[in-house]
Amino acid sequence: MRELQPRGASNRLIVALVGTLAVLALWNVVVRPSVASTYHLPGSLVVAVAVVALGLWAGLGAAGMGLARADFGSGLRWGAAAAGTVALVVLAGALLSATRASFDVPRAHVGLGELVDQVLVVIPLSTVLVEELIFRGTLLGLLLQLLPRAWAVAACSVLFGLWHLDVIVANNPDDALHVAAVGLGTVVATGTAGVVFCWLRLRSQSLLAPIFAHLATNTIPLVIAWFLVH
Repeated sequence: MRELQPRGASNRLIVALVGTLAVLALWNVVVRPSVASTYHLPGSLVVAVAVVALGLWAGLGAAGMGLARADFGSGLRWGAAAAGTVALVVLAGALLSATRASFDVPRAHVGLGELVDQVLVVIPLSTVLVEELIFRGTLLGLLLQLLPRAWAVAACSVLFGLWHLDVIVANNPDDALHVAAVGLGTVVATGTAGVVFCWLRLRSQSLLAPIFAHLATNTIPLVIAWFLVH
């Protein structure tokens, strides 16, 4: 059962939650689409630091954001198990003739240098670290203090799904029907992934578990796809 917060603490949590949502909306809707891609990585890291600062100001602490050192072992074990599961599923898809064609995606048609940059820098930092600190770290931590667990996970996961809509809108500015269809599918897919990542975070008590699962989900299919198309 969720513990009731003292009035002052509850007010601070609400302010931190509203501030977090405002920072995310400002970056995702206004700033990121209008600046060069060169600034996306440093900008995303600044946003993550700002959100974590809001969580600390609200009183979450390291444990409240899944960053307690005592839970790192559990996070590593659950994260390794999740990453291994992702690897097995992706490898099975690559080996089956019925699904192998789905790996021929534009992202795989890049040079080795671009692949290495994506796998070792862009995805781990700009995507995985930033999104986990924001969503399964601070945002989930705040929501758990204000809502029952199921509602907190649902809200966090829906927001995670909506976070991914900006790219679809930017790539299809004049096709509202396509944006709606693809956008709905994206929110459902990423929202479902968000539920799994939240479950890993809560089950292990550590942010390391969803970090490893998220990293595996984003990098393993790309690496295998690159080898298949080359």
